[in-house]
Amino acid sequence: MQRDQHLGWNELLTRDLDTVSAFYSTVFGWDYDDMEMPYGSYRVIRGGDEGGLGGLMTMPPEVPEQVSSYWNVYFMVDDLEAMLGRVTDLGGQVVHGPDDMAGVGRIATVADPQGGTFLLLEPASQG
Repeated sequence: MQRDQHLGWNELLTRDLDTVSAFYSTVFGWDYDDMEMPYGSYRVIRGGDEGGLGGLMTMPPEVPEQVSSYWNVYFMVDDLEAMLGRVTDLGGQVVHGPDDMAGVGRIATVADPQGGTFLLLEPASQG
């Protein structure tokens, strides 16, 4: 059976949301919709078919100061547990999770055999 797996979301974590938002707006012409989060605004990049192209957010306070801004890449999967098994069978590792995110789904951070990290997201049932 073919599983539904695809690039689903990109997200920039930064310590200067206003500066970086202006930069990407100028470079790519992006406009944003703000959503309030516990530690600041989450800026959804307008466009796409599923509520946006990605997001920009303030780095959570628990992230050490020496960590610079970075992009997260999310891959949507229809069976998170099966994909976590595949990742580890192929020499990758589960870095964090899986965690349940209310209204979003189940999410885990994984690393490929060379240490490149990405996130897997099994969306919440639309039922």
